[in-house]
Amino acid sequence: MRAHSEIELYNGFLSGGHALSQGRRRISEIAEAHRTANDIVSSAIGIAGFAGGGYYLDSRFGTSPVLTIVGSVLGFLFAGLSLRSLLRRLDSQSRQSRQARSGLNSGDEATKK
Repeated sequence: MRAHSEIELYNGFLSGGHALSQGRRRISEIAEAHRTANDIVSSAIGIAGFAGGGYYLDSRFGTSPVLTIVGSVLGFLFAGLSLRSLLRRLDSQSRQSRQARSGLNSGDEATKK
């Protein structure tokens, strides 16, 4: 299958042709990829932020390494919850995609009979 160039997709948007649905699907896939990457990076930043905040508070109050450890644990909890939510969303999307494909396949079989 040949990939459409940006110009063909743009022309498809203007004409309302087949490229329109492919263009929207492609944009949707890119948006989902960005959302997934953002969730992963946010988790990593959360770990670093909580650990860094704990380190800063330790240096400020002289309680080293207690608050650094607490911050790290909180960061890992935050990251774990964020990644759990990400995995649930991806699992749900995967299930919906499988159901849509099986629905299309069963519809094709019904038209063959």
